[in-house]
Amino acid sequence: MLLVLLFVSLLRAAEPTPPPLPPAPLKVTVAPADAYPRVKSKYAGFDVDPVTQAVRAASREEEAVLFPRCGGPLEFQFTVTANGADRTVKFTGAITDYFGAELQKVAANVTAKDGATATKNISVTPTEKHFGPFYLNGTWVEVGGANKGEFSLTAGQANWRLVIEDFESVKYPEPGAPLENSPAAKHRGQRGLIVRWPAEATPPPTPAPGKKPTLSNRSLPLDIVLAARPVKLGLWVKSAADAQITARLRDPGVDAQQRNNPDTWTVGPVEVPAGDWRYVEIPMPGFSRPQSLRKSANEPNGIVDYPLTLQSLELSAAPGSELFLDDLELWTQGERDGSLQVRAATDKPVGLLYRNDTLNLVLANAWLWGGPVKLAGTAALEDINGGKFPLPSPNATIDPGGEFVLAAPLTNLPIGPWKLTAAIEAATGETLKVPDSAAFLVYEPSGRPLPQVELHKILRDRNRLLVDLGFANDTVVVPWHSVDGSPSVEAFPGHWTFDFITPAITTRRAAGIEVFGLLGFTALWADPSGTYDRKLGVWIGSTYVMPSRPIYWEQYVHRTVEQFTNEISTWVVWDRPDSEAFKATPREYTEQMLAVAHRAALEANPRARLVSGGVTRENFGPFLTGLAEAGAGRYLHGIGILPSTSPLSPEDGYMDVELARAQRIRRQEHLDPELWVLNLGWSSGEGQERVSEFTQAFYLPRAYVICRSQGIGKIFLQPDMTETVSKRDSADLIYPDGDWRGIKPAALSARTVRTLLNGAQFIREIFLNDRRDGLARAYLFRQADGKLLLAAWRREGSSVLPLTVKPDAVLDTFGNPLASSADITLRPAPLYATFSGIEIGALVKQLERAPLRYDDAPESAWKREWTFYLDVGDPADEQAANYSAPGSQLVGPIDSHYHTEYGRHVEDSGRHFKGKEKFTVDVASFGAADLMLRKRINFNVPNQMVDVYCNGQFVGPWLAFKRDRRYRWRDIEFIVPNKFFAGRPKAEMRFVTTGDSEATSYYYWAGPLRTKTVYVSDLSLLVGTSGYGAGVNRDKNILGGGLKFFQKTGPGEPFAKGIGTHSAAAMTDSLVVVCANKQFKRLRATVGVDAATNGRGSVRFRVGDGVKTLWDSQDMTYYTPAKEVDLDISDAILLMLWVDDTGDGTKDDIANWAGLRLELK
Repeated sequence: MLLVLLFVSLLRAAEPTPPPLPPAPLKVTVAPADAYPRVKSKYAGFDVDPVTQAVRAASREEEAVLFPRCGGPLEFQFTVTANGADRTVKFTGAITDYFGAELQKVAANVTAKDGATATKNISVTPTEKHFGPFYLNGTWVEVGGANKGEFSLTAGQANWRLVIEDFESVKYPEPGAPLENSPAAKHRGQRGLIVRWPAEATPPPTPAPGKKPTLSNRSLPLDIVLAARPVKLGLWVKSAADAQITARLRDPGVDAQQRNNPDTWTVGPVEVPAGDWRYVEIPMPGFSRPQSLRKSANEPNGIVDYPLTLQSLELSAAPGSELFLDDLELWTQGERDGSLQVRAATDKPVGLLYRNDTLNLVLANAWLWGGPVKLAGTAALEDINGGKFPLPSPNATIDPGGEFVLAAPLTNLPIGPWKLTAAIEAATGETLKVPDSAAFLVYEPSGRPLPQVELHKILRDRNRLLVDLGFANDTVVVPWHSVDGSPSVEAFPGHWTFDFITPAITTRRAAGIEVFGLLGFTALWADPSGTYDRKLGVWIGSTYVMPSRPIYWEQYVHRTVEQFTNEISTWVVWDRPDSEAFKATPREYTEQMLAVAHRAALEANPRARLVSGGVTRENFGPFLTGLAEAGAGRYLHGIGILPSTSPLSPEDGYMDVELARAQRIRRQEHLDPELWVLNLGWSSGEGQERVSEFTQAFYLPRAYVICRSQGIGKIFLQPDMTETVSKRDSADLIYPDGDWRGIKPAALSARTVRTLLNGAQFIREIFLNDRRDGLARAYLFRQADGKLLLAAWRREGSSVLPLTVKPDAVLDTFGNPLASSADITLRPAPLYATFSGIEIGALVKQLERAPLRYDDAPESAWKREWTFYLDVGDPADEQAANYSAPGSQLVGPIDSHYHTEYGRHVEDSGRHFKGKEKFTVDVASFGAADLMLRKRINFNVPNQMVDVYCNGQFVGPWLAFKRDRRYRWRDIEFIVPNKFFAGRPKAEMRFVTTGDSEATSYYYWAGPLRTKTVYVSDLSLLVGTSGYGAGVNRDKNILGGGLKFFQKTGPGEPFAKGIGTHSAAAMTDSLVVVCANKQFKRLRATVGVDAATNGRGSVRFRVGDGVKTLWDSQDMTYYTPAKEVDLDISDAILLMLWVDDTGDGTKDDIANWAGLRLELK
């Protein structure tokens, strides 16, 4: 057998080598001109099967081309190689821009001799009206031959130039460190960046002739989102030795297999010869498809999607080298609209400012066409209450592609968050865009300005920062479970390790932070349904289940508590045991988790105390009752609850009602352990259940005060790690930002309220002005020094609370002292006033009788003339209520369920709307104005219809439409035409229900409506959902910017009024519902995709009346011209407006109902 194989091998070895294949008779290529430099580019990403969504890795090597800026020609090269005969190729095509506009036709003949190559260049010069990238597409055909084909090529030509990193912010303060911000490295401004490579102890051998020395790499992390459609990067570099620079980029990626899969590119290296300052350019890896062919859901496999992100610059040089960098610039392709920009920069990381500091205001003219632009206007920093700190007037003339830097000195700036606001215009009428990221936090760690090096040490040391922010305790999860290879204490049965978690506990204790432990969750191998995959060598199962055997749980608890006997004495058992995913009854949780954990913990540490895992507010009643019935109290030191009302405010979510209910259940069921709030917070960021960071900053202290008023034992604020990975868009109060920890405003407002209420005794809630507006909240405490502390706020708008006794001191939400006077202005951000020398009863009487003065400046004139009417009804009903408000004003029957049981007051003192209600409005000053009514109601059953009478005449029906049960309260409006009270001083209003609805009516407002046009954004929305964010935005797009649409001709003015929303997969998730009550004749609006999507997004607008669709926009993209809506709605009782996606997903579907208004009959 061996001989046969050997013989066959010899025969094969003797076979002659086949001759090479003959060259192709014709080779045709189309490429950018050879004059443009090329740089190596490596692509690494994913391809996704469109049917199965299977993801597979993809990679390849490419070339990136450096194209020139606008103002000159773009050159393309046709190349023909002929073999076997002379050949002529005819090229025909066209060059178009990003929006499909044709620049010129292409027609060229190229003749190549046999065995030779011939080339021909063509050029096109884009104008100011053309926007890149540019696409050369066409066909070629061999003249007199059968060969033919197509060609396609994309090129770029930047018409924007922006500085994206000037290295003025001191991110690297350490002298002599590998990275250092230093004046020694500046090319412009105050600082640049020094990049160092340490010298090797043993000098490397001298490279052979023709060989370059071995270089060492240094990474500069950036993570900068690049604007518009990038062409190249440029930066100033100075080096004493040869060096190389490589850019790492990624696009947004595609979502598949429950994860995001981005495309990434490594472009470079670009050589940097030794010498003085030189400008180095790095091309982009490519360009996207034309806008008409782009997919809003993005595309895999190296197809460029925007925006691109510059992840880092990789820098290479020989050991012992130094490299100076300054002014990293982006050359990109955008529209005139948005090319004028303003930004502000601090020299400290994570947007920090000191009270006395300098802020650099930077005005940029990115537009490279035309001449200098003259700018003038105003700029200011705005605080959480809308207060302004003016900055120097940013008046300047800026060259194309240039910027102007204005140093703005800051003096005695109060602690807290600030955002940049500006009203700056060019002489041509264009306005400057303020980025959403222009937000800052005035904060001085240790209570004083620190040198940069010391500041960086604090921001890099999580635990030191937490202590400075007033955190006395922190919770650490000691995981029994392991997911995706994450560390755990018993990843495999009987294999124990605590090494990975011990340092986290030790460092917290060393910083003076008390550590609480959290026990959970089930190890995968202990899942009753878990299996072991022998091929992969991993357990597969769920961690949020009851362990298969109690002994496993008992051993885990005993081992863990014993391991940290000297470090942790209080342990939380599980998290959200009431969750549907856990599928455990209160009795099962008590008997199989709490009882077992209690026995094991006390055996390991007699001082151990257990707290039950946080129960969500929706299940307070049944779960707490179940715990009591199962006898859980004997095992517990505290009962954990999670009372968050996100995205609603604590008051709109009725946190005090729910907490009072939980306390009542605890008392009735004889549950002795205190209630502990284990994680109080609101998630900030983007998403339906999230709020802004400013809102988070005043929701949190309001909730903290309410919790203290309801007798909560301990209140935990989670500093970070509320998500799987700590991040800014979460309920966390600090977040990772590169090497540092960023601080959210809520961390400072939480520090203030905890400091003031530490050791304070709650006295009572005070009903300011008898709480007639339903918005003011006030709570009185006695501090440890005996002084009285008033914590007060107004949920919306502002109002002045006059006092006859001057407070000793008044502090704002962040602890800044305010001018102490007898007038206190209440706003959504709480303030704190201290009093001494006055008895509690006297202060309470003053507060309850002090008339509130309203300082609101609503967006519509008719809202400024409201008169308030509290809960009116028939005198017999009022007398039956047996309740008298201060000043002997009678109100309607008390709803005992909400008043007696939960301690509510006037806001909940509603009457069941089964009879009649009436009141009289003074209309003597109305003139020709109509009467606008608004009432607040609470629904327990579906839709309700009420007949409205004015001066004895029937006006019409007033519909109240059932809404999402999460939102218990709603306001609805009704308009009484002037003819019903013209010439009379009074309008006697009467309302009669037409059904058996048990809707409860609370209070009314009434005021003149002096226009026949009503904007929907000024009305109360029965439904206002959006596929993005907590709900629709009024007079802003869903991101908080102006309501604007794309226009090729330049920047359009934003609409002052309208509704900003976002498409959703279901109609009900992107729906606006307004009561029309057959009172209006026309609905008008301008609709389209918002300009902020930068080329992405596709939506479909619809309008209906609850019975049929009245109008359909059909599919619209970013580039579809905005459409006008003009509808006859004379017969509409209600109006429904919704936004659908177009079948390609909802990503970037930012939709505007701009100028949305109703015209009265």
